[in-house]
Amino acid sequence: GEISSKIIGEYSSKIYSEKEDFACELSNGEFVPVTGSPSRMDLLRQLLNNGQLISYETTIEGMTLTNSANSDYQLMSKSSGISEKEAMLPESDLVLKPSSFHGLAFRDNRADDNVNAIVDNELGNNLATNRRGRYRSNTNRNGNLAKFEGVKRVLVVRVVDSEGRAHADSAEVISDKIFGTAGDQENMIQQFRDCSFGKLTLTHEPATSANSVLSHLSAPGVIEATIPVSLMNTTRAVIRNQVTQVVENKLGLRLAENFDHVMYILQKCYVQCGWGAYAYVNSWNSVYQGNYYRFPGVQLHEIGHNMNLGHSGGLDETKKYGDHTCLMGNPLYSDTKSRMCYNPAKNFQFASGGNWYDPKFIMNFDVTNKRRNKVLRRKIVGIADYDNNPDGHPVVIKLETDTDEDYFLGFNRAYGVNSDNKQADNLVTLIKAGSNGLSYSQSWLLATLDQGQSYKFRKWKGMRRRDLIITVNAIDVTKSNPGYADVTLKYIRSSKKKNNPKPKPAPSPTASSPSISAPSAPSRENPEGRNPDSPRMPRYT
Repeated sequence: GEISSKIIGEYSSKIYSEKEDFACELSNGEFVPVTGSPSRMDLLRQLLNNGQLISYETTIEGMTLTNSANSDYQLMSKSSGISEKEAMLPESDLVLKPSSFHGLAFRDNRADDNVNAIVDNELGNNLATNRRGRYRSNTNRNGNLAKFEGVKRVLVVRVVDSEGRAHADSAEVISDKIFGTAGDQENMIQQFRDCSFGKLTLTHEPATSANSVLSHLSAPGVIEATIPVSLMNTTRAVIRNQVTQVVENKLGLRLAENFDHVMYILQKCYVQCGWGAYAYVNSWNSVYQGNYYRFPGVQLHEIGHNMNLGHSGGLDETKKYGDHTCLMGNPLYSDTKSRMCYNPAKNFQFASGGNWYDPKFIMNFDVTNKRRNKVLRRKIVGIADYDNNPDGHPVVIKLETDTDEDYFLGFNRAYGVNSDNKQADNLVTLIKAGSNGLSYSQSWLLATLDQGQSYKFRKWKGMRRRDLIITVNAIDVTKSNPGYADVTLKYIRSSKKKNNPKPKPAPSPTASSPSISAPSAPSRENPEGRNPDSPRMPRYT
C-alpha cells in the first residue's frame, strides 16, 4: 500500500541519523548510488529506521536509472566499483511492497561495511544502505519494531560450488560448532542465552509451518546447497543470490519468512576478499568464509548486526572495531572462548526497547543546574552481575546531552558471562554513541577508568562555566558480592584555561591520577587484545 510523507513526518527525527548512504546493486553486479531530493532521501531514512523498510525484503516502486553528475560518486567508482549511474527515487510517495526477487548487495569492497539490502523489482536490482536500520523478527510482518527476546530460528547453509568446493568441516561438525549439538560448549546459542539472561533463545528447530525442512537437513540446523557457479571467479553478490535461490527452491519456501537468521558458510574467499565474515543490518543473512564461522565471537558479532547493532570503535577513533570490551568490536578470534557480551551503549539499546535488561537498572543522568554544583554518586555493577544485584544498582548510566549523541557509563566486570573479555578488565568504561542510544549507531570507547581516575567534559551541554567530571572513587571485586565501581558525576566550575595538558598514561590501579579531559583519555588495555587491523587476520564486519 501507499505510505504518505504526512504519516512518516510524524516519526521522531531524534531517532535516526542522516549519515546513511544508499546504493543499488544491478543484476549484473554493478553498484549504483541512490539519489533523490532532500525530502525523498529523508523519507527513505525514516522508513528504514522506523522498521517499515526491511532489508532484503522490500520493493520500492518507480525508481529510474540516470547518469551521475556527482563527482564524488565518480571518484568512488574508480576505487570501489560503484557505477557512474544513479538510481533516482520518485518524487511521489514511496510505495513499498514485499519483494519476490532475492539478492543481496554489498556497499563496496571495504571489509568494514555492513549493509542493508532492499530489492527493487522494476530495475531487477537490490537497493542497499550501509548503516542504519531497525531489527525486527523476520517472522513478524506487521511492522512492529525490534524484538530481541523469545525463540529465534536459525538455519545454516554449507555451500558447495559447481566444482565441488566446500568447507572441509562436515555438516555435523558445523552443527556442533554453532548449536552445540555434539557437546561443544563454546557456541553462540549458549552465549546469547547467557548475555540475555535467558531472554533470547536461538534454535535449529524450524517452525511448525516449516517442518518439511527437516527432511532436507544434513545435520541439525544445517542444509547443504550446491550452487551452479564457481567460488573461484564469482562475486559475492552473485554467490549470495545463487545460494538463496538454490536453498529456497530446495525447501519450497522463502527463507526470510521462516527463519530469523540464515548463515552461509563458504569454503573460502577468492574474489572481493579481505573479510572473514559480514552481515546485513536489519536483516536475517550473514556470510562466513573459511574457519571464521567456528568462532563464537564472530557469530555473535554478525548476528548482532542482524539485530541492529553497530560497530564498537576504540580509543583511537580511526579504528571502528577497536573497542575490545564489546563483541561489536572484533576481540575474540577463538574457537574455545565465547564468554563476552556488549558495551554499555549496546546494553542501553537492548534495555530501551524493554529487552534483555529491565529499564529500572538503567539510569538517566539529565540534570542541569547552573546555580550550584550538582552531584550524583552511585555504585555500578557489571552486566555479569545483572542477576546478582539485590540492591538494584544501575548497570548503565546514560549521560543525556540533549543531542542525538550521548554517553554511556558502565562497569566492565570481567567474570561469568563476560570472563573472556579482552580489554579493561574490571574498569569503568565510557562509551559515546549516536541515535540517542535507541537504534543502530557506531559507538566509540572514550575512556577506561581505574580507581582514582577521572574524565572531564568541558562546558557540558554548552554551559560556559560548568564542566562535568566523572570520578571513579573505588572499585571492589574482591570483598563485595556483587563487585562494583563507586562513581561520582559532578558539575564543577570551568577553569579559565582553554586547553588542558595532554594526559599521561594510566597509572597503576592503586594510584590516583589527574582528571582526563575529552577527547583524549588513557587506556589500560589487556595485553591479549588483538589489533583489529592485524595483517594476519582478515576482519569480520
